[in-house]
Amino acid sequence: TQYGTDSRITDLVDKEIIWIVPLLNPDGQAAQTRYNANRIDLNRSFPAYGTAYTDNWFNSDTLGESGCAVEIQNIMRWSSENTFVLAANFHGGSTVVNYPYDHIPGIASGDPAICPDDNLFKNLSLRYSLYNTPMYESTEFTQGITNGSEWYSIQGSMQDWSYRFMGCDEVTIELADTKWPNASTLP
Repeated sequence: TQYGTDSRITDLVDKEIIWIVPLLNPDGQAAQTRYNANRIDLNRSFPAYGTAYTDNWFNSDTLGESGCAVEIQNIMRWSSENTFVLAANFHGGSTVVNYPYDHIPGIASGDPAICPDDNLFKNLSLRYSLYNTPMYESTEFTQGITNGSEWYSIQGSMQDWSYRFMGCDEVTIELADTKWPNASTLP
């Protein structure tokens, strides 16, 4: 809404390539569940480090998408056809910015799984939470941010796959504690 009046926003839109995927799980949206129509949790089904691959960059002719849900296969192919450097995926269910890693083999859930760019991810996460007062003032998460594994460990997250597999710095922004907010609360 500030394009053409705010020079920073105008520059961003004019000089950067911005992609928006409005919905990864239309089945889940329609059914109000985290699972797709095949009962697959799409944010726990990306190829997982230590299981599907062990290098920081996947070294193969394929993306490792074999056996993945079609929604994930499409996102993986689309990601490989573009060069993304920064991404955010948005969820509901808490109010926090969660950054990699969500899982490292041998690191217990509840313990931080530190990635090589931990300071960068903390900075990016704070840049978002700082402007979201309820998030920043969280009583559960210091300054409204957390390392994924320190919160709780999951395998097969999109942000870990994007970071490890594609070299894209991705965070997960949990927008609100309410999973299915009333439309009137969205602004």
